[in-house]
Amino acid sequence: TIRPGYKQTEVGVIPEDWDVYDLSEIYDFSSGLSKGKKDFGFGYPFLSYKTIYSNHFIPDNLSDLANTTSSERNSSSIKLADVFLTRTSETAEDIGISTVALKDYHTATFNGFAKRLRLKRGLKINPKYEGYFFRSNIFRRQASTVCSVTTRASLSESLLRSMKIIIPSPEEQEAIGDSLFDFDQFLISLEKLILKKKNLKQGLIQELLTGKKRLPGFSVEWEVKKLGDFGYFKGGNGFP
Repeated sequence: TIRPGYKQTEVGVIPEDWDVYDLSEIYDFSSGLSKGKKDFGFGYPFLSYKTIYSNHFIPDNLSDLANTTSSERNSSSIKLADVFLTRTSETAEDIGISTVALKDYHTATFNGFAKRLRLKRGLKINPKYEGYFFRSNIFRRQASTVCSVTTRASLSESLLRSMKIIIPSPEEQEAIGDSLFDFDQFLISLEKLILKKKNLKQGLIQELLTGKKRLPGFSVEWEVKKLGDFGYFKGGNGFP
């Protein structure tokens, strides 16, 4: 039974005022650059396969560089709201992993093992919403289901065209994207704080156990002795 105000679609039950579209109705598809090793390590910013795989959103600064021409920088550009999907991998689970641009990346290009989805002229989708939709189980199930597997898994343009995207109202897109993005930023700051505390603890352990830092009320000298002075040692039994 579907609750009032909801409807059944190809991708599951969604609110009645939300819509489901084929990706081909919303995006134009483009492949990236395939260049030799000699063209990397210098030149202009380059969006690598590894960066796509590791980030919901493209980092502010791209550390990878590629020697690209003006024509390549024009045809394989990176602009606000562009979606990039990994199109080939050893396993189906790693196909269609996404990253999304939250700004224009002037002079940057992207790699040939990815597909760029660029909004058709006149259409707008909140880029933060895109970032979380394309990383959601809703899209990931589609990607792993439709990809073809031979010696490697691959996501062709024809398969990509048949995949779906759920589009709420612009206001809800913004609310969903901002809420999830803010929560991610909170988690990132929390992880940094935890790492900082762990490093402080490790340093404190080192200082206390070597006497470099003394607790209040203790001024006697420390000694170093052999473990054998304090007890006996015995190995455990080894079972096959």
